[in-house]
Amino acid sequence: MRKETRATNDSEFRRGKRDLARHRPDLAMMHFRAVVESTPVEDTRAFVEAMYWLAVSFFRLDKPELAIKTLASAQRIRRRGVVRDAYLAWVNGYGMIRRGKSELDDFYAYSSLQIGSYLGKKRMKRFDSMEEKDIVMRIVTDAWKRLCASGMLEGKSCSEKLGLFKSRKPIFPSFRQGARGSGARMLAGEFGTAACLENEARCVCGSGLPYCMCCGRIPGLRELSGG
Repeated sequence: MRKETRATNDSEFRRGKRDLARHRPDLAMMHFRAVVESTPVEDTRAFVEAMYWLAVSFFRLDKPELAIKTLASAQRIRRRGVVRDAYLAWVNGYGMIRRGKSELDDFYAYSSLQIGSYLGKKRMKRFDSMEEKDIVMRIVTDAWKRLCASGMLEGKSCSEKLGLFKSRKPIFPSFRQGARGSGARMLAGEFGTAACLENEARCVCGSGLPYCMCCGRIPGLRELSGG
């Protein structure tokens, strides 16, 4: 890294930490992001350190999914140290932010997986209306209640549950947007199924973690919506 760039990054880094101390994570995020963008990945120590503090800023901004996404990328580059420790402390067996209760971990993993699959089949990768979003969320919630009532999740690990989540997808309707924002009209249709992956296999990126906690982690809803 050139001396001028290093000096600029050092200044941005100090400003970022100062803004965090002043309870301004919004400003700190911009400084740490600037450091990440200007630091070559080959300088792993400086790059990963900047990623770590960027993740801390996201947490302070109440954007835990983006913080986990940042840490997930950083820990693949540096598999030991504070970044890996923080990632393992903050994520559950699905590679998502811990919710405090295993039942909530399961629900958010299931709903994020189903909604992500649904949006992945749409051209714009987003909901076209609030009506469509409400209907899809209600279908996912009802399907989750039925899955819980079946008793199939009892005594299973996160990896085993993830296999069930992928094989037991709800049936979603198709939607046709009405004229001039008049809302979405629901059409009959069946949502396609996806093949299960080997969730416990070591991730191919070389991180040493199971696939479902690393590159195969489930994106949070804020990640899916770009928030």
